[in-house]
Amino acid sequence: MKKGAKFICAAAVALSAGLATAVYAGDKKPAVEPWPESRSAESFDVLLDKVFSGDPGGDGWGVLDMAPVVSFPALSEAEIKRLFAGNSIRSDDGTSLLYFGADGSVEGFIESEKNLKGTWTIQNGLLCLDLNTTKYKIGCNYTALIIDRVVFFKPNGKARFNGLIKQGKVK
Repeated sequence: MKKGAKFICAAAVALSAGLATAVYAGDKKPAVEPWPESRSAESFDVLLDKVFSGDPGGDGWGVLDMAPVVSFPALSEAEIKRLFAGNSIRSDDGTSLLYFGADGSVEGFIESEKNLKGTWTIQNGLLCLDLNTTKYKIGCNYTALIIDRVVFFKPNGKARFNGLIKQGKVK
């Protein structure tokens, strides 16, 4: 699948059900064209600054117009690196947490498997995880940033995991 490929996933509809009414505040045009339309590094940095400061996506950035199916853009390799390096993802219920070191290391836990360690790499537009887990095979996944959530998609387009992106190392 090509870099920047889009996914259409019925499971994503449930994830974004409460997010369909995003509009721009006021009539002012933003100084930086919003991501994902512009796909610029500058607009992605503006988006992440808002997410990390508690604004869940800056007026709906990252969510395209709602339709009978929902489509999210897969992150580019540069966006994957910017999003994950030095940051954490956490499941809603707190049972899973992974920290992605800027050096390519990963540490954390997934449900009952504690003290997980491993590496993360970017290969052909996919985020690849190699963890010392016997229970889970995560492998390589397309990723999307949907408001303040990271969603991992299997190469066949099915959602595998979603979690909140958190700035820095979360404990």
